[in-house]
Amino acid sequence: MSIYVDNLEPLVMANAASSDEIIIISGFFSIDIIENIARKGIPTVFYYGMYLRNGISTSYYNSFKRLESTYPNLKINIPIAYHVHTKCYIFRQAGVTVNALIGSANASTSALATTPNSELLTPIDSTTDRLFIDKYAADIDSASVHYDNPIIITSAKTKTLSVSAKKSKKAPKSWNNYTGNPFPAIIPLYYMDKEKPVVHNVDGLNWGNGPHSSTSPDMESVLPIRKFHITNYPLLIPFNGAVGSGSGRKIQRMQSPIDMTWDDGTKMKMVFQQGGVEVPSKSNRIPDSAYRQYPKALTSNSGGEELGIYLRKRLGLPSDAIVTYNDLHTYGRDYVTLTLTNAGNYELDFSV
Repeated sequence: MSIYVDNLEPLVMANAASSDEIIIISGFFSIDIIENIARKGIPTVFYYGMYLRNGISTSYYNSFKRLESTYPNLKINIPIAYHVHTKCYIFRQAGVTVNALIGSANASTSALATTPNSELLTPIDSTTDRLFIDKYAADIDSASVHYDNPIIITSAKTKTLSVSAKKSKKAPKSWNNYTGNPFPAIIPLYYMDKEKPVVHNVDGLNWGNGPHSSTSPDMESVLPIRKFHITNYPLLIPFNGAVGSGSGRKIQRMQSPIDMTWDDGTKMKMVFQQGGVEVPSKSNRIPDSAYRQYPKALTSNSGGEELGIYLRKRLGLPSDAIVTYNDLHTYGRDYVTLTLTNAGNYELDFSV
């Protein structure tokens, strides 16, 4: 029996290419992986296992609709009788399962293309086990419906908060605002300076104006992650790594890129970065004990320029502009909503 802990995406794609029928059962997913497999033109059924009772997002629904319209060989189903957290890839020829991969890796870029040893897949070699996998897939199918079945709930869009007057000394409604749900968080694009909302001149949206920026003529941007978010949304923001578990008591790894979908349909690879809040804090832990460090920023994986250009375009500003709170006020929104839709996949809403 072989066990694979690296180059998992090529492994899945190679097996897919040598099949004439594909079944994928995965708790979580990313659209790009499903589309890359669908592009092969091979009949494929994908089961989204961890459909949550608060529904699938509108962007996921629209993405499913686009995928099935573009690739007639693809069908997307959702188990409704129970949650399915397995990661199972079944490859058939002439109706017979010739290979199957099971393990920890979801059908997402964040799982299949992550760092070595983060995820694992192993082939099912035994004929008896393959027959069991066939029965398992049949059981999942019998407990599933098509994604556009009326029983599947499409989440409603979150209500936009009103923006405070630009000269107000009162904190805007978006400041320290808990949504009441652990998965969508309001991320202000400003900070409070003497009770007045201000866009940082050399950080945040204007990161490119600071000393650590690149030489790009386009202004780089990052989205700030504050202690408020780490404290109130413990499931939303992944920590950078465990400190104190290796030589030199260093962080063992930073986060892999995540798949981001914006409210206008824009896809963007993004990454949590920089060292921020420590849990437990230095004052609340024993010296030299292990702790977690969380990121303090989110930006585009290709570099902050991509995010900076994108946000300025939506604000109606040149790509090299210094953003002010007045610009946010004019636009009508001074925050983004970050939502965790499934493992390694997020959405950002900046609509007005």
